[in-house]
Amino acid sequence: KKTKKKKGAARAKGTRSKLSRWGGLHHIRSEALPSGRVRTFFSDLINLGDYSRCSVGGAVALSSGDNDSPPYVGRLLSIWQEGRNEVMLRVKWYYRPDNLPAKLKRKVSFAAQELVASKHIDDNSCDCLLGGAFVVGEKVFERYQQGLFEGSGEDVPEKASIPDLDKKIPAGSDASRVYFCRHVYYHDKGTLT
Repeated sequence: KKTKKKKGAARAKGTRSKLSRWGGLHHIRSEALPSGRVRTFFSDLINLGDYSRCSVGGAVALSSGDNDSPPYVGRLLSIWQEGRNEVMLRVKWYYRPDNLPAKLKRKVSFAAQELVASKHIDDNSCDCLLGGAFVVGEKVFERYQQGLFEGSGEDVPEKASIPDLDKKIPAGSDASRVYFCRHVYYHDKGTLT
């Protein structure tokens, strides 16, 4: 059962968990669950400290829980909250080459900022969200590193088999959160394309 979409961009009351620095923004729909609770979906999250924004469809960096480890990176598929509980994120993961099975790591040479797309999806608390990231194709990344591509939006053709890549990197983006992807890992089959 779906309810009508709310109009306006104001943050709905109670859309932030007590400890989170992120709040839901742009309510898009609500669904009644069999339990009687209501799940509210949002199109964006806003950082209540620096007002940066993460949107559904964008790449995000999430804390690995270890300050010495690099962040996890994924594509944000949905943002929701049930009642006054914490805000949750559904993320499709990019794997770091180090997280792939050894037999696959031996077959391909990986670069420092390279990630591998996957079909692996799960849900996480927004409390582990560090902020936005960018995952582009190899050609866009090469041009970005050479200083030739700074968010101009020019069309650079990429390998069609890699899903959901960002098309551009905005000028002034944090270089530590810019990655490229040229392979897809199928974790259920243990294969890499």
